[in-house]
Amino acid sequence: MTELEKIGVVLRKKRYACRMTQEDLAGATEIERSYISQIENGRRSPSLAYFLRICQALEAEPWAVLKEALTVHV
Repeated sequence: MTELEKIGVVLRKKRYACRMTQEDLAGATEIERSYISQIENGRRSPSLAYFLRICQALEAEPWAVLKEALTVHV
């Protein structure tokens, strides 16, 4: 599993915890839903600005998301 995939797994988990759909998150961040999907599936690398907007919408600290991604195992 790549680092991008691990970050995507954590972001998806955080989104589920917030009971948000990808559409909800897209609306909250003004990022296209398809782009959110690609980030969650490790197919796109979000810019720092997008990463921070997503973390803010999910009420997650960016450093905590990255730290948790380090512990993701397949």
